[in-house]
Amino acid sequence: MIRIAVLLFVASFVGFQLEPVDEKTALIEKLFELSRLEEVTKISQIEGFKMGLDMSPAVIPDKKKAKIIAAGEKIMEELMPWPEMKADFIKLYDKHYTVDQLKNIVELCEDPRYSTFITKQIEMVGPAMELGQKYGKRIVAPMMKETMRIMQEEPGTE
Repeated sequence: MIRIAVLLFVASFVGFQLEPVDEKTALIEKLFELSRLEEVTKISQIEGFKMGLDMSPAVIPDKKKAKIIAAGEKIMEELMPWPEMKADFIKLYDKHYTVDQLKNIVELCEDPRYSTFITKQIEMVGPAMELGQKYGKRIVAPMMKETMRIMQEEPGTE
């Protein structure tokens, strides 16, 4: 009993939270696990980075591109740590979902068919971004031209 009291006393000084996770946060975390949000987020970030490299007008040799991508992955891991991102995602989900909605979604996500869907979605992130790049290349020049036209308009014509 004394050990528990000492532990609680020490924990209060070092800032530990001994409060149990509330039901809504637990459901959100379960949804993150089932939807593989951490993996999807990281893959999306690096695939977006790769796409940006491919959209560059300069041709980057494959060996250098591989080094750049590896460096980018390391930087993303250091500057976008999942625990910090997860906390922000929890706040976002908390704001937009009710407990009942989360319960229903988690139940849906526990279906093995959903797991197959998520696995396939993750496999398609890179190829889907390649499709976006294919069509994105069509619009970059016209968008830049229009941006320049608007920026050069006379003041007061906004």
